[in-house]
Amino acid sequence: MWKSIKNCELVNLKELEPLLITQLREEILDKLHSGGRLLALFCDRNIHFIYCIIALDKHSQLMMGCAFIHGAAEYESLTQHFPACEMFERELFETTHIRPLNHPNLKPLRNHSNPFLFHQVHSKEVHEVGVGPVHAGIIEPGYFRFNALGEKILHLEIQLGYQHKGIEKLFEDFSKQGRGLHLEPLAEAIVGDSAIAHTLAYVHAIESLCKLKVPKRAQHIRTLALELERIGNHLGNIGDILGDIGYYLGKDAFIALKTEVINAMLKICGSRFGISLISVGGVNYSLADDFVQELAELLTRVKHNAKVYFKIHVTENSSVLSRLEGTGIVTLQDAMNHGFVGLTARSCGMDLDVRSDYPCGVFQEYPIKNTLFENGDVFDRTVIRFVEILHSIEWIIQDLERYTTSESREIFLHNSSSTHYLANHCVVSLVEGWRGEIMHCVLTDDNGHFERYKIKDASFNNWNALPLAVYGEGISDFPLCNKSFNLSYSGHDL
Repeated sequence: MWKSIKNCELVNLKELEPLLITQLREEILDKLHSGGRLLALFCDRNIHFIYCIIALDKHSQLMMGCAFIHGAAEYESLTQHFPACEMFERELFETTHIRPLNHPNLKPLRNHSNPFLFHQVHSKEVHEVGVGPVHAGIIEPGYFRFNALGEKILHLEIQLGYQHKGIEKLFEDFSKQGRGLHLEPLAEAIVGDSAIAHTLAYVHAIESLCKLKVPKRAQHIRTLALELERIGNHLGNIGDILGDIGYYLGKDAFIALKTEVINAMLKICGSRFGISLISVGGVNYSLADDFVQELAELLTRVKHNAKVYFKIHVTENSSVLSRLEGTGIVTLQDAMNHGFVGLTARSCGMDLDVRSDYPCGVFQEYPIKNTLFENGDVFDRTVIRFVEILHSIEWIIQDLERYTTSESREIFLHNSSSTHYLANHCVVSLVEGWRGEIMHCVLTDDNGHFERYKIKDASFNNWNALPLAVYGEGISDFPLCNKSFNLSYSGHDL
């Protein structure tokens, strides 16, 4: 039996009636055929149960089901019907050796001890180009193998896993040591440039498991920080895209704006990345009254300058437009078939945003605008960042007024450290990070410890967008296409 839940709603695991794995597969297919989206597919650590979570985005509902393993070592693959299941099934196979039969691309996802057989084109005219895994500059490792006909890319395969750090297991081990309520530093380290988003997903899950109600003022600060993280990263991304076409005047303009925004975060909590700001039970830092006005003025100035810079350096710059428009196209059908999320999905017309589809906290009362584009090229992935910057700034400025007029000054539940998790329960926590959808799913055991801590970053969904975007493009456009997604190696490797 499947359980219907909301974002951050508790599930009593004893109320889940396990199916046979063949039954679970058929019911997953039925839900996907009916418009559902695969959100998670994973096993418990003892490999006794497979858990599946399906997202019904238009209804803001999540469906959770499970199946007994019972020694079953194989099942008929879901991917042959729904390509969006590919990465989930590869991960499941790699971690449990439960084989999805007739899977079209059952290669290692992170484990380099298994051979990764790259696709080959047998032709004298086609040559192979390898890039990485070590790259120039300060960048995480990943390996890219191209088959090219002259300068034209015919095929790209990506091998990741170099950043695999076993962070899910660390959550579980620390919980069994009685430290599960104080793992914010671990959440902040999942993806460094998304420290706020991942920590929010963690604390939302823990607060649900402990039935904690966070002070309203703390919720405002958390959401403000989430949107500041989005603004800063989007500004930096626009600059990096311009830098990848050699237009450093435009790059420097947007990087300077990013610096102003992340320096504002520094003033809030002492870290430009929001480290130590968010804790289970609230936040560790408040906003001084004079800083509220300062922040509103700063964001108003950033908004004005971003508009001016985007006009000068992007929309009215024919040289820039010639490189961005029509380059690296991902279609709406591609996005739907492969399960892309976040700005990658929205840039080609897929209406998907956790802030509106599964609102939590302040977003339940004060929703934020959702933006869609249709072309799915580098230009649209650049413009959507710009538009989201404007919308986030507008939302923060309005929320600062709500913050200053709120009656309560409490920002932290001082008795939260003495609470315990509910045993044999599960919670799914969704947050819209700046790249897209982030999921933390926590299952507790009989003792109330983490039996399973499952994480999914938006990059897990979106790395398959890059090979689609570069197909038929020149090799020289690969860095630009890659930067237009700006995916996280660490977020994939976990």
